[in-house]
Parts: sequence; structure tokens; C-alpha cells
Amino acid sequence: MAAPSKLVYTTRLNEWEIYRARPDGSARTRITSGGRSDYPAASPDGLHVAYAHFVDGSWELYVADADGGNPRRLTENPVAFDGYPAWSPDSKEIAFESYRDGHYQLEIATLDGALVRSLTPAGVSDGSPAWSPDGSTIAVDRLVGGHWQLFLLSADGASATQLTQGGADVGHPSWSPDGKELVYSLNRAGNFDLYLINSDGSGAHALRSSAANEWWPAWSPDGTTIAYVSDQLGGVDSLFGVPPQGGASRKLAYEDFAQRDPAWTPDGSLLYATQGDLNGEIFISNADGSAARRLTNRPAYDFGPSISPDGSRIAFTSVVGDFDRIVVMRSNGSGVRQLSPRLAVWDEFNPRWSPDGKRILFSSNRYGQADLFLMDANGAHRKRFTSTGLLSEAYGDWSPDGKRIAITVASAKAKYWIDIVNVDGTGRRTLVRGQASDAYHPSWSPDGRRIAFIDDSTGQRHVYLIGSNGIGFHQLTSGSTNDDWPAWSPDGKLIAFTRFRGDGGSEIDTVGPNGSGPDTLVRTDDSTGDPSWSRPRRGS
Repeated sequence: MAAPSKLVYTTRLNEWEIYRARPDGSARTRITSGGRSDYPAASPDGLHVAYAHFVDGSWELYVADADGGNPRRLTENPVAFDGYPAWSPDSKEIAFESYRDGHYQLEIATLDGALVRSLTPAGVSDGSPAWSPDGSTIAVDRLVGGHWQLFLLSADGASATQLTQGGADVGHPSWSPDGKELVYSLNRAGNFDLYLINSDGSGAHALRSSAANEWWPAWSPDGTTIAYVSDQLGGVDSLFGVPPQGGASRKLAYEDFAQRDPAWTPDGSLLYATQGDLNGEIFISNADGSAARRLTNRPAYDFGPSISPDGSRIAFTSVVGDFDRIVVMRSNGSGVRQLSPRLAVWDEFNPRWSPDGKRILFSSNRYGQADLFLMDANGAHRKRFTSTGLLSEAYGDWSPDGKRIAITVASAKAKYWIDIVNVDGTGRRTLVRGQASDAYHPSWSPDGRRIAFIDDSTGQRHVYLIGSNGIGFHQLTSGSTNDDWPAWSPDGKLIAFTRFRGDGGSEIDTVGPNGSGPDTLVRTDDSTGDPSWSRPRRGS
């Protein structure tokens, strides 16, 4: 009987990972991989990094080698939040914040996960611990009278001294290397500023105060820089540094995406959490979107999957270092293999299987502009398919009989249209041009008679349909949101596409070739798109 078709797609997971970099952004290295990780802290001896990792539905404390290797889970409490680790100066113990029994508690654990002691009295909430350089004291923010205030706790829990007063919330303390001062964030009327205070509670004064939020400070080991988080760049959290005596700030460890939770290593590098790779991963589900299963779990950003006609293999694009690469795996996620040359200094992307599963069509900018290339399914016998010298010829799709290829063409004036070319390179003709301002990302119907594509002539990107003979141009989707990446279902009854929602996310919707719908096929809390269907195949 026929085995059911499958749907593969990309989900950009909203996951934070921990990175290490020099303050100038060089020597950037990913420390954690897979899932959500946050709140890093480097051990003073430089051998380990502690952090919180979301696992089994809760945040748990982990310790790994300094390079991220050999991660070990220290806590296992599914009803608690365990995070914000702070190392003792001798690197033998970790103080951390734990939400248990309705309160935030300060716990002390050893490297094997054994809980040594709790420093928080019953009914009290403590958070954001910071161990003093001499090991005698732990700074925390403690909830008092409805506001978080800065306290110093003796490391044995015998005493507690309040340093700040008033109606503002204090958080995230960090010690100066000599133990004489602390820097912390202070929230007045919803805006965070940076403050300094002597360890005896005197001399509190603003270090940074502006219209932007500035918080989560971390004092560098050499005492010259206080790293902190600020949303001054268009509301996106980023890392900055400022001298402890004040003055101009500077950007640290630049990323294109949000950063938070800075922590210094003993050698003066920075640890921080970021969504810098956005964790694009490949998922597979039943054709109706049910029974979704994650196939990839890699530090690279994986996207744009194409499932082979027999459903056994999936080709996709993976961002490896600075370049896009074509990668193939089995449809169960195993056997991952890169087809692009490993030392190539160009991009290869958007793979599409031939109907017989023997070849892969893909795009590449190897010769400057984007062109289409062909290769065998194993990566051999690579051949340039288009080379007209136009700005771009990319994003192709095979006709069901494998004899023609529809391609997206771009001119030097950045206008896009769709051409159809025989697979031997002859018989080129324009399918859509002039009827729309831009037309791109073609997808053939299973019977070869129609092509779905994206058009933005209305000011929004929507799905359109045209006959493969160039007749019957009409619009399928509408509305105030943008649509992209159409893909026909194997039976020709639906066209799946990516719909970009107004909340900044995206989902996979379907529309009928007669304009019925749209209906949501796959929606997650993250951004989902790039649909690709397999065709029903014979099975046992």
C-alpha cells in the first residue's frame, strides 16, 4: 500500500545559547548547543563554566568544561527554577538562586551537585548571588517590603547586612576585584540604571543613567571595565562596557541579535547568552502537520528543507561558519552529510530534488552573482546550469516530469521574474513578467499544468497562480501580512506557504488552488516556514 506523504519545514527556535568572545568580538566560540541555556558564570580557576539549562520542563543547573565540553547536570528538581550561578573564589562551590516553595532561595552546591547549605531564611526571597573576592560574603538582592534591596550575607549564613533602602528595586550585584565596591542595577519607575556603592553601604551613586535600560553589570577581572546590558540600540539588548569611574561606553562582543547576562572569564574574555544563531532546525510531521518531530539539533542554522521523491532523504541549507552549505540526511535525522565542498568560500543554498531523486538543483554565488547548479544526489558531477550574467538566477523548481526548470531571475534593476528552461538549457521563455512588479519562488503543481509563486504587486507578498503556459494569472492569498515559499501538496489539492504574522513570528498555512482558505497547518510559539512535501510512495 502507499505510505503517507510527509511534510518537512524549518522552525527558528527561540532559544538562547551561551557564547564566549573577546571584548572586541574576536575569538567567538559557542559554548552550549541545543535547547535553551542562560546565566553563565566562569569558575575563577578557568576550568569550568556553570549555567542554567532548560530541560524536562524546568531550569536546572549545569557545569561544563571551559570550552563547553563534558556538560554535567547538578540539580534535578522539576518544580524549581535553578539558575544565576556564582562561583566561590576557590572554585569549589557554586551559589545559585532556586525557586522553591513559593520563594527564591540561595543555595550552595559542590561540583558534584551535592547541596551543602541554604542561606535564605524561611519566608524570605533572595536572588542574583555574587561571591566576594575573599570568599567571606555573598551579595544578593533580597525582597523586603515589596522591593528588592541589596544585602550582604556571610558565606556561612550567620549574618545579613542591608546596603540599600528605598522604594526602588535593586538587582544583579557584581563585586570589584578588590572587594571594596559593588555595581548593581536600580529600577526607578520602570527604567534600569547602573549604580556603584561601597561594600560598607556608603557612597551610592549613579554610574550610568539614561533613557535606555542599563542593567546586569559584571566587573572585569582587571577592574578596568564594567560590562552591562543596554537596549539603546533600537530596543535590542546588547552588551556594552564602561569604566568604573564613568565616561563614555563602548560596544562589546557585537552580535546581530540580542545578548544578555554577561560574565567575565579569568583571562578577560566574556561569556554571554545570545540568540545569535537563531537555532533554525528541521522538523518532519504528517502531511496534516500532526506528530511533528525535530530532526536536526546542530549549532548551525538549518533551513529550507527539500524531501526526496521517495521520502527517504532530506536536503537542506546549513549556515556553517560564514557560508551556506548543502547538507543531506536520512528522513529520520540520521546520516547527516555535507555535499558542498568543505573549503568553499562561496554559498550554496536552496536544494531541490529532481523527480527521479537522482540529482539536486541548487543555487550558488560561486562566480559572483547567484546561478543555478546541478549535481548528483551524492554531490558528484557538479555542473553550472545558468550563466547569463544577470544579477541572479536562483531558487529553481523542477517540473514533475523532470524536463523543465522554473527559475527566479533578477536584473541589475532588482526586478524579479520567472523563466522556464528545459533541463538541457534550451527553450528558455519568460513565464511571468510585467503583470507583477516582482515574481519569484516558483513551485510546480503535481500535474505540471500550473505554477504557484510569490508576487508583491499589491505592496504585500502573496501567493499567486499561473498556468505553465503563461495563461491564467490570478491571486490566491491576500491580507496585510506577507506570504512566501509556496509548496504544492502531493495530491494537488493544497498549496502550503509561509505566512509572516503581525507578532514577528511565522507559520505554515495552506490555500486551495481555487482560493479556498487559508487554513493554518503548522503554528508554533517560534517562527516556522519553508514547507516541503514528500510524494506518497509504495511501502510494505
